Amino acid sequence: MAKYYRAMQLVQMTDVRTNYPNAFRILHILIVCIILFHWNAAVYFKVSFINGIFSLDFTAWEFNYVKNQDPIWADCITVLMRGADGEEGKCIFDETNRGDPETERPNYVPELAQFWQNRSTKMVFSNFSKQYSLSFYWSSLTLTTSGQQPYPTAAMHNFLEIFDTIVGVLVFSVIVGSVGNAVSTMNLARAELQQLNDGIKFYMNYRNVADAMQKRVLDCLHYIRRHAQIQDERAIMGAILPARLRGELAVHLHLETISRVDLFSECETSLLYELVLRLKMHMFAPNDFLCRRGDLAREMFVLKRGVLEVADETGELKRLESGATFGEMSVLKPVGPLGKLLARRCHSIRSLGYSEVYLLCQEDALEVFADYPEQRQQLISRATQLLLERGEVANAQLVEPGPLAPLELCGTESATELLQLLGNTLKGLDAELDALYDKFTVSSSELKQQITVLEGTYQQKNLSKIRN
Repeated sequence: MAKYYRAMQLVQMTDVRTNYPNAFRILHILIVCIILFHWNAAVYFKVSFINGIFSLDFTAWEFNYVKNQDPIWADCITVLMRGADGEEGKCIFDETNRGDPETERPNYVPELAQFWQNRSTKMVFSNFSKQYSLSFYWSSLTLTTSGQQPYPTAAMHNFLEIFDTIVGVLVFSVIVGSVGNAVSTMNLARAELQQLNDGIKFYMNYRNVADAMQKRVLDCLHYIRRHAQIQDERAIMGAILPARLRGELAVHLHLETISRVDLFSECETSLLYELVLRLKMHMFAPNDFLCRRGDLAREMFVLKRGVLEVADETGELKRLESGATFGEMSVLKPVGPLGKLLARRCHSIRSLGYSEVYLLCQEDALEVFADYPEQRQQLISRATQLLLERGEVANAQLVEPGPLAPLELCGTESATELLQLLGNTLKGLDAELDALYDKFTVSSSELKQQITVLEGTYQQKNLSKIRN
């Protein structure tokens, strides 16, 4: 009892760490029941020992050896009705012509005992085994209020029976409730998925969905149920784990995979840490296309489970296994010719079976790169080098764009570059407005001078006419 707190610590730590928490909780409840039965059995035997345990009354309330005798086993095969020597009938007592066995058998019990004396073996148990087994049996029946026990015959017997009944009702109501909660928790996810399955079936039948499509949907639900698929990892992890620990878990799962990518092999660990935090898990069914050739390239993919098939423009196929990555250059979103080359997918990727893929969106990556502008430029240079080494592009296609000119938009700019473009455009407009204003000032001054000259000429003509 002095180590009770250590036992509770063990239970709590095991409940958190085990892969089978519901099974462990049921085991915990079972052990608690055994301990309660054991303690109550000890009290029962102590009370019986005080009153005497050598009674020969089979219906006595106290423990006695009459109620727990040694079992006797037959040495012959009664089913085949053969004795040890193989002769017929040596293992069956002849009860013909003796009347009804149920009423007449007590009259020839000595003959039965003599018949089985050499045809049976007694399995002898120690007194301690008999004492503990019968006391434990009495304790389990009493605490579970199952009844079927001899009536108490003394005040101490009554007190123990009443106490056990009250404790049994209170304690085992809690235990039964705990077992019910554990079982219901085990079946909760299955029940919710079954309800979702029934709802989808009803909806597809109501909308007259084609049988082939219905089969694909139901196969996907079956896969999710069989593999206990988690659809929203971020919601689960965000609701339970603190941000720092969630980040360490993401690093443990994905950092090694990301660091093996050629493009990110020389990146800072802090940058990779920020990128893996933004990976989102998606599941793809058989024959689902992750992307098609010509689609806008806006995601990077990390394959965690499954097999993917990649087809290029020539139709040549290759497969990607677990741990593969692709589309990493699309998250850089460079400007100029390189950005135009990377803006579209060059391959079509299809899932052969059910696949679990982590996606890194371009917007999330650019949000990270906003804090690492130099690293992003290095990655763009690294991507250019890799494309040239692989022979996927030529030098003529990668002319350096130089500084961004006003209104030079190609649709692949990041938010920072868009702001830079906007600033350059505003500066250009401001300069043009200043030039126009200066030009207007000069032209208006010249016009004023011309008007003054015209006015003087007009006045001179009018004076000459008046004089004439």
